[in-house]
Order: sequence, then structure tokens, then C-alpha cells
Amino acid sequence: IKYGSVIAPPSVINIASDGTIIRVQGIAVDDWAGSAVGSGDFNGQGVDNDVIIGAYSVGSNNGAVYIKLGDITGTFNLDDPNIITFTGFGAGHQAGWSAAAGKIDGDSIDDLIIGAPFAGTVRGEVYVFYTPPGGYLGGETVTLSAADITFRGVGISDGAGTGVTVGDYDSDGLDDIVIGVYAEGINDYGKTYIFYNKDLASHGASPIIVNTAEVEIIGPVSFDESGKSLA
Repeated sequence: IKYGSVIAPPSVINIASDGTIIRVQGIAVDDWAGSAVGSGDFNGQGVDNDVIIGAYSVGSNNGAVYIKLGDITGTFNLDDPNIITFTGFGAGHQAGWSAAAGKIDGDSIDDLIIGAPFAGTVRGEVYVFYTPPGGYLGGETVTLSAADITFRGVGISDGAGTGVTVGDYDSDGLDDIVIGVYAEGINDYGKTYIFYNKDLASHGASPIIVNTAEVEIIGPVSFDESGKSLA
């Protein structure tokens, strides 16, 4: 992590020798910590300085997502007792391939969205967690099976959740949910789906199948893998 206020472009930063770089260390070899990164406000302090870190190979590729609350300095490890941990519940699911923060439930605190593209017989799943009222305290452990909303890909090996993000795409002031499905369609042209926040309740109980979304964006040609990453 490099704080942006001290960077004046054009700039070349040597992350190996720059003493101002904040380093986040994974727990075990091959955890792939950093597979997803983001930030948000998960403790209700009104500042987007809580850091999201995905590590999709934790365990038997179950995957995990970590949140570090508050201002960060120096080096910290993801096994810190104050880290919030969201743990994948199935071998090979690779939860934490993608992750994002957004205000989904209508309050002022960010909620967490996690992609696990090899869950659900590799259909892929995306999990939404509403942050508790008042925010997290730090040190909580949550399993992805406890998600408030679950989205699932359409077909086997579609890989829903390779990309997730949020944005207000219908101009109603609410964060909508965007899900990338990189291998859906003939020859993996890929698709991206947008679920309008205001219509989430109309989709019924989880899991919500992604092709029921309000918007569908289709990759232009074979093997494009559209939706593999989103921003």
C-alpha cells in the first residue's frame, strides 16, 4: 500500500526499497494473498480506510477475504487477531478471487461482496454480507455460507464471480451489484451482469441466478473472457 498524497506523477516507486510502503503479509505459502484488494468503511467511522484483501488459495483452495480496520502503518500479517476473516466453505471454491465494498443495504456503512468463481460445481458464486449495525469491531470470523445474498452462475464451469464491483447504474443513489462471468457462453466470450439494488428483493430467495439480472453485457467474440475483471 502506498499513500497517494505523496505521489507526484510521473513517478517510479521501488517497492523493495521504499520505506514508506505498507506491506501486508499472507499467512502461509501459496495463499495468494492480494488476489483481490479494495477499501471501504466497515467500522462506521465514515472513512474508507479499512483494507480488503483476498487470498483465494487459503486452505484447500477454499479461499478467504480479510479486512484490516483503520489506518495502517509499517507491516502487518493477516493472522493478526484484530483482522476480520471471511472464510470459504468448500475445497476448490477459491473465494476471494474478487472482492468489493459497497453500500447495499441502504445504511451509511459499506457491505462486502466476495466472488468465488469455482463454487457451486464451478458455476461460481458471489456472496454479499451486510455489515452489522455500528460496524465491525475487529477479530470477527464469518463463513461464506452465512451470506445475506448469494448469486450463482448459470452453467457448470461458467465461473461467476471472477469480477465483482458496484456502482449506481440507474441513477437512484443506491449501489448496484456487478458480476463478471468470464466463461459463460459459446467459446467463453464471457458476460457481465448488473443487478439494480432497488430490484434485489424481487429476485426472491438465494441463490439468485445471474441471468435474471436487469442488465446483461455480452463479450464480443470467442475466448474474450469478458467479465474476468471489473472496476
